[in-house]
Amino acid sequence: MNKYITSILLIIIFFLSSCSKTDTKEMEQLKQKIKSIRTNAEKNLKKTKISLEFPAGVKFVNALESNNVGGSTPEIKKSSTHPLTEYPLNTYQFLGMMIENNQHLAYLLGPDNITYQIKEGDVLGNLQGRVVKINDDHIEVLESNIIPGQRPKKRIVSIKARG
Repeated sequence: MNKYITSILLIIIFFLSSCSKTDTKEMEQLKQKIKSIRTNAEKNLKKTKISLEFPAGVKFVNALESNNVGGSTPEIKKSSTHPLTEYPLNTYQFLGMMIENNQHLAYLLGPDNITYQIKEGDVLGNLQGRVVKINDDHIEVLESNIIPGQRPKKRIVSIKARG
């Protein structure tokens, strides 16, 4: 929907820029029309409700309210037993994302068959990676790649939707 609105606005702006100074009345009308379209689009977006359907037998856990996740403590200790830090990143499945109060939230299905809600900044994976970006089709996690006998190297791991 946003891409559609942006495309319309770019087309209108293109036509506005090609107008001569004698067309100021038409230009003002077009500006009002753009403002009206944008206002209506914003109202419609606010009314949009997002619902997620989880497969039967899948439990939902809100990681934003769980202990030891997402910056509730400055650092999570390796001994943490929270499910989001128990398993390797490649065992989580990205289900989708939504934006709530200007905050990107992602939904992951864990290997324990529980769906978790996470946000940017949350800790994820057995190597204590930090969620750095939530996109429409994947999340990005910054983690230290630990290779025995070498210095840990930081890397970005992408968790994509499986289809």
